[in-house]
Amino acid sequence: MDHHLFQIRLQMGALTIWELGDLLGIHPHLLHTMQLEYLDRLPIRVIIELARHLDMHPADLVADLEPHMPRQQAGELADDARALLGALAHAAVPLLIEDIATALQWNLERVYAALDHAHAHPELAGPYTIERTPPGTYVLRPRLDLLSRTQQHAIHIAADYHQPLTEEEATMLLSVIWCGRSQE
Repeated sequence: MDHHLFQIRLQMGALTIWELGDLLGIHPHLLHTMQLEYLDRLPIRVIIELARHLDMHPADLVADLEPHMPRQQAGELADDARALLGALAHAAVPLLIEDIATALQWNLERVYAALDHAHAHPELAGPYTIERTPPGTYVLRPRLDLLSRTQQHAIHIAADYHQPLTEEEATMLLSVIWCGRSQE
């Protein structure tokens, strides 16, 4: 069990240990990093649900599951992660895992494996990252670690000056132009 990965996924999932324990119907003390070695004693449905909420493979939580759960080859996982990233890049809104699976014609296990691989290899997404947004949807967002806060602020200010006019602004501008011409 990778305790560090568990903590990162817990933070990314925006759940406290107490919320996750309540959701899974287990005592939150079992999820504390000092007691994670006892996860293998939980019912398999709880382990699978925990892995699902943390976007992890169940074998990453309980190593003994590995021989019973075949995993894809690294090349296939990278291809799937890129396809998943492409799907999220084309989406205008955050998508549920089920929606991604349906759109890509994959099973849920394949989507979760691609998500895991994309999280483990952020370089695949270039300047973007996959973000989990409530309630359990995913979206592609710009990575915040590539630019300083000052650079991010300057980019947002520059982008504000290049926004297209709204319909109301265009109508007002057109009426000012026409009024100016009629007075000549």
